[in-house]
Amino acid sequence: MYKTGIITDEISQDLNIAAKLAREDGLDALEIRSVNDKNPFELTLEDYKTISQTATDHGLEICAISSPLFKCDINNPDLVEKHIRGLYHCLEAAKILNCKLIRGFTFWRNDDDPDQLKRGAEIYQRIVPAVKEAGVQIVIESEASVEYLRLLRDSCHWQEK
Repeated sequence: MYKTGIITDEISQDLNIAAKLAREDGLDALEIRSVNDKNPFELTLEDYKTISQTATDHGLEICAISSPLFKCDINNPDLVEKHIRGLYHCLEAAKILNCKLIRGFTFWRNDDDPDQLKRGAEIYQRIVPAVKEAGVQIVIESEASVEYLRLLRDSCHWQEK
């Protein structure tokens, strides 16, 4: 059964306002992208405990953590490592929130780098054991700035219908 929810910061940076509106509109869940102007990498574990309690107080679940995972330049190793550390932080948060989905991306698209897709897959393979152990799934958001579907389509001669 599908849950209905909102991305909290699409409503307000104040989680109580977003949760109140979600409840009034009969929704089931909140998706955490930013709260109090902090993204999921920046929120503390105490922040996550408060988020969990706020959701509970409003009769809502947390359906996903909308992290900025790998919405970055794959050619910046320090930034890639920072994102991996951010993911590990989100895995801890997922336990607190009883959440099974963490959003990720596929790095900033660089059409001049033919090996980017392969290297991106190798980086994702590095995080698979921790993600599996935590019992969560990484869900990939596809948007124009990071989207690989076009590359896959072009490399496989896939035709959109």
